[in-house]
Amino acid sequence: MKTNFKIAWLIALLAGMPLLLSAQEKDRSSLPREVLSPEKVAKRETDEMKKQLQLTEKQYKKIYKLNLKEQKKRFSAMQNSERPNPPMDRPHGMGGGRPDRGENSQREDKAEEMQEAVAAKQKKIKKILTTEQYEKWQEIGTRQKDRHPQRSVMKEGDNG
Repeated sequence: MKTNFKIAWLIALLAGMPLLLSAQEKDRSSLPREVLSPEKVAKRETDEMKKQLQLTEKQYKKIYKLNLKEQKKRFSAMQNSERPNPPMDRPHGMGGGRPDRGENSQREDKAEEMQEAVAAKQKKIKKILTTEQYEKWQEIGTRQKDRHPQRSVMKEGDNG
């Protein structure tokens, strides 16, 4: 009788094991992620370029400086664009009616601004890299754009 009880207990324990493990994984995923700074993002981007394009130390420093400048702009833009909370008397998204037409033109302006920034960055990077490195960098960018089209800032066919 005791062995049957032990076997049943062991089966119940083994059956419950996946639930315990998945609960632990959920706890890990709810932990706060590392807070990224413009410096960390710029370094990560530049390190990746160095690995893929075999940058010289001089090129690395110039690209890092360019990436850092861009990331600082991006971080400050994100902080400035954070929208205030909706009014307390109206639930979020329940404003009724269509969005203001000015909002669409603002989006278009921002998209155009971003495209200009990308084109300017490409122009600067072209001056820093060799012809072969630049071509390889563009090829890598095209592959990434194909993999993640929703992240792409540039319009299709616009290579700057």
